[in-house]
Amino acid sequence: MNLIIGLIVSVLLIVVSRVVYMHAPEWAEMFSLYVGAFAAIIGVSLLMCVIFVPILQKIDTEEFKQQSEWFKQHEVVSEYEDVAITQAKIELNKWLFSAKATMDNYPGWHFYPDEVADLEPIR
Repeated sequence: MNLIIGLIVSVLLIVVSRVVYMHAPEWAEMFSLYVGAFAAIIGVSLLMCVIFVPILQKIDTEEFKQQSEWFKQHEVVSEYEDVAITQAKIELNKWLFSAKATMDNYPGWHFYPDEVADLEPIR
């Protein structure tokens, strides 16, 4: 939500800089042009974050749930497979703990789905 506010502020800066550019004295034209360009770069970056980050977080959440189900149903055949599965569980649990910490520490700034809070670590 806070990133969307930043996006709105960027758009307002672009509009204000354009108005200032049109009606300002000659010395202020370049400054307003730079402010508008900077706001446009920030706005495009925030827009890309608002669009793509939630998609990527949803993909990671679905992958965690699928892997968790697979680990529950899979039976270990060899010692080497057990080591590899344990490593994969550790990596997935690191992602889960990181996601939950981000949700707790930055409640208005994360894009994780609410279902991440209900996920349990893989055992």
